[in-house]
Amino acid sequence: SHINKALQQLPNCPITNAYGPTENAVVACCHVVDQPLPIEVSVPIGHPISNTQVYILDAQLHPVPIGVQGELCVAGDGIAAGYLNRPTLTREKFVANPFAQTALGNDLLYKTGDAVRYKPDGNIEFLGRLDTQVKIRGFRIELAEITAALERHSQVEKAVVMVREDVPGDKRLTAYITVKDTPPPTASKLYRFLKRSLPTYMVPSAFLFLDELPLTANGKVDRRALPQPEATERDIDTVFVAPTTPVEVKLSQIWGDLLQLQQVGIHDDFFELGGHSLLAVHLISQIQQAFSVKLGLSTLFRFKTIAQLAGSIEESSAFTQHSRHTPLVLLQPGQAQCDPLFLIHPIGGSVFCYGELAHHLKMAGEMNCPLYGLQAQGLEVADQLPLSLEAMAAGYVEAIRKVKPVGPYRLGGWSMGGVIAFEMAQQLRAVGEETAWLSLIDSYLSPSAKVHVSEERLMSLFARDLGYPQTQLVRLNRVLESETSDRQAPKLLEALQQYDLVPATMTAAELWRLFCLFEHHWHLWQKYEPKAYWGNVALFSCHHSRNAPDWYKIVRGSLTVHELAGTHYSIMKSPDVTELAKVLSVPFS
Repeated sequence: SHINKALQQLPNCPITNAYGPTENAVVACCHVVDQPLPIEVSVPIGHPISNTQVYILDAQLHPVPIGVQGELCVAGDGIAAGYLNRPTLTREKFVANPFAQTALGNDLLYKTGDAVRYKPDGNIEFLGRLDTQVKIRGFRIELAEITAALERHSQVEKAVVMVREDVPGDKRLTAYITVKDTPPPTASKLYRFLKRSLPTYMVPSAFLFLDELPLTANGKVDRRALPQPEATERDIDTVFVAPTTPVEVKLSQIWGDLLQLQQVGIHDDFFELGGHSLLAVHLISQIQQAFSVKLGLSTLFRFKTIAQLAGSIEESSAFTQHSRHTPLVLLQPGQAQCDPLFLIHPIGGSVFCYGELAHHLKMAGEMNCPLYGLQAQGLEVADQLPLSLEAMAAGYVEAIRKVKPVGPYRLGGWSMGGVIAFEMAQQLRAVGEETAWLSLIDSYLSPSAKVHVSEERLMSLFARDLGYPQTQLVRLNRVLESETSDRQAPKLLEALQQYDLVPATMTAAELWRLFCLFEHHWHLWQKYEPKAYWGNVALFSCHHSRNAPDWYKIVRGSLTVHELAGTHYSIMKSPDVTELAKVLSVPFS
């Protein structure tokens, strides 16, 4: 009777009946009217059982504080060796336990995929699943974040976003949408709407409008019943201009085959059509074969449409010479009267890492200054490589002075790129030129102690820079050490392709050339001996970095340290790159 009286005090639950005790349990039945019974707190999971350890970790396998969401990871005697006949899933979910106290017994850590957090009393609270987080081309993407952004559009009623792989090896985001009224917004308008708040790699490449979303018996969206997008699903609300010249027609065919589109206009943007860095590798290769011209990946930053690219190919001799002999890549155009910002490549030589930062810089501070990237010699074609980091910096100083003959200059760089920018500022100062803005983005003076690093270890670090999971690096290093030298490149290629980090058509020889450039940069960086600098420096350091003390030793001017959330790699990607862009854009606002 006491239980019944207590239950009847609950809103919307006037009819109750309690039974028991039966088998040491009391069962209460409530008739709920109008609305479901409000639940104030969730039911905790509790504590781990004997001989089992649980950890709540972030994406880098670092423990999270009480109350902060993380992934539930389990270790101990009861952990299995993996999934039966599913080696890829086993490698993803069963990782080396970084908290193992002994080499004896099971040293695996199982990543459950459950989102949980610690309650103040030590119990664990279940928050949901992490299944909506996917990984495409090395980027971790939260599908719910894209869905929420779509549903903020005034005409969108409901949206579902999923990853499709209709062409093997080509994962793409597809959005399914129901609208509040007709006619529906065009795909192009939705694309531009999402670009205001999301990076390019999170914007779906196809938008399908449905009368209603298919549901399962329990009322959830039936993802298996969602239709496959047709090649003509993309609509264009700008004026479509068909290709006319032979070069435009051939380029349109190449783009259409690669992007799975039946219609490509000469003013369409490669990246807005769903292109990305991995597809760019295929595109450049096919264009080179079709037209017998030498192009680099940076070509697509300068010439994003068929019309622009065709005009350059038709003047192939001048274009080839320009592409081969300048490290400058225009990442973002701007007003001519505004001093440009030059961002120098990190180890490996590519400036694709700055693509997302360039977008957010413009968004954060309405920065109208031209933004240039400086990419390395040897990245796109076999070329003579600089013999020292100082020589590399001298070549870049020469390149930026062709764009801006006199100072003041604005320089920056991520990781090794910051060190090169630092040396460029030294050289400019030596000839009487001022560097008004020098930004080091989580840069270390040296990648490691001045000791020998094995080639297998460098291959693992190379894989890490391409996005290979941190938790799998030790295992990858062991695999590479067990292989003969002629088998290491194929084995490394196989490992990277398992995580969609390199194109499926890339050869071991192509990958090896890129690794050799990475290795060359590593040794130049390691041998660099910086001198004291009397200018001002801004250091943007993530929370886990310990790089500020080294810079304090050699910066004689002002050293301003900005602490940022995230890790060395995440600060260049959403969502952490948004904070970096806001701070970086202040001098340009």
